[in-house]
Amino acid sequence: MPVVGLLTCMQNMRKLLFITVALWGTLFANAQTTPPDLPLDKETGLAKWEGVVEETGVAKDELYDRAVAWINVFFKNPVGVMKKQDKAGGEIEGKARFALKEKDKKGNVVAGGGIVEFTFTLKFKEGKYRFEIMRVHWIQASYYDVSRWSDKTQTHYNEAQYNFYLEQTIEYMENLIEDLGDGMKKSTAQKNSDW
Repeated sequence: MPVVGLLTCMQNMRKLLFITVALWGTLFANAQTTPPDLPLDKETGLAKWEGVVEETGVAKDELYDRAVAWINVFFKNPVGVMKKQDKAGGEIEGKARFALKEKDKKGNVVAGGGIVEFTFTLKFKEGKYRFEIMRVHWIQASYYDVSRWSDKTQTHYNEAQYNFYLEQTIEYMENLIEDLGDGMKKSTAQKNSDW
């Protein structure tokens, strides 16, 4: 291959490499600047997950029992989590927490991101239940709602770290809601073991 052809080929490869790096850099930069969507309460602007789920034909007391059974499985310390249990009124209130992870300077995921605490309420009626997850906050010296992780105007804002915290929080809540839905489908009725 002539030297001129080789030089032209190398120049084209450099251009292609530069364009590829520039495109990846742009995509990576956009991925870093877009925080995950966090459901916010319309009145307070704070993080809140809520929903009403139909369980056709299931009595209120059975839904309550299913929720208690779910709490006993999902949380490591169910007795410490449940703050109010009112079967007659069809309501359970609880307070729970989970640990955040963070990324070290090398990008490794490690413990030490802090603790997120939240309050939840489950209410039951014939054939349906309602869940609310609110007061979702990062435990700090003062109240720090997780929605503040999206506020780029705050002092000492760390975009990569806060986006990572948001991702973990959203994933945890989505998992909790999915697991609750599965748990609420499981009957607690005792099977008759006529032997």
